[in-house]
Amino acid sequence: MKTRYKILIIMAIIVASITLIITNIDTEPDIWDDTGGIGNWVETEQTSIEKILTQNQINYDQDTLAVAGGPTYGGGDPGCGAVVDHDSKVHWFHVDSISKPKNMTLYDKNPMPCKINHTSCFCNAQTAFTEVMLTELSYLTPNEEEEIGERIKTYFETIPHQIPVTKFVVGKYNLDLGEQYNEICGILLTKGDREDRFNEDYSVYKYFSAVKEGYSLWDFSISVGSEKLCAIPTDATIFEYKKSEE
Repeated sequence: MKTRYKILIIMAIIVASITLIITNIDTEPDIWDDTGGIGNWVETEQTSIEKILTQNQINYDQDTLAVAGGPTYGGGDPGCGAVVDHDSKVHWFHVDSISKPKNMTLYDKNPMPCKINHTSCFCNAQTAFTEVMLTELSYLTPNEEEEIGERIKTYFETIPHQIPVTKFVVGKYNLDLGEQYNEICGILLTKGDREDRFNEDYSVYKYFSAVKEGYSLWDFSISVGSEKLCAIPTDATIFEYKKSEE
């Protein structure tokens, strides 16, 4: 009987060991979204980053965490981000991989903030973090709207382009580039029936962005880093430019 009990005990230990091994197998899928850019990391992709932040003794609220990817030159999925801890301190970080991070570098401030004519992983993170933390959008004043609208109108009339629409509105892009710069955004409007509506009369054809420094416009682009940060009221002034004769 003693031998029988010993066999049963050994079998129980073996079964328990197998169960423990299966339980501890890393079943986390590789959920890297290789489309890149801002805001492409779904919530589960931040789980492993959360673990590393906890290991670094950073206690924070989930809704303050922002993660973004950036240019990759050697493959992989490195990323940058920011989070606010329970003492209201902002921590910036870089990870070697968003989906399977092993190494994290922490910074007290953004080591590479957004600049004109320049893109970076930390600029994408700054944009994503601003989306998370901004509670109220700031808008252009009527005078600013008129001045910027006329400058954009002149730009469209003098720079060769293939944009098929001629009407647009302008607004304020709520991203801090420094006191000397005013980042602006706008929407090219179309009468076409599109899903993305601007108001009852017009649809969104494309967003655009630029940086205003004094009387100069820099970094003009038919795109915008974040539509959420582009503040344009639905009753904004609609400008129209004349297409240049080709």
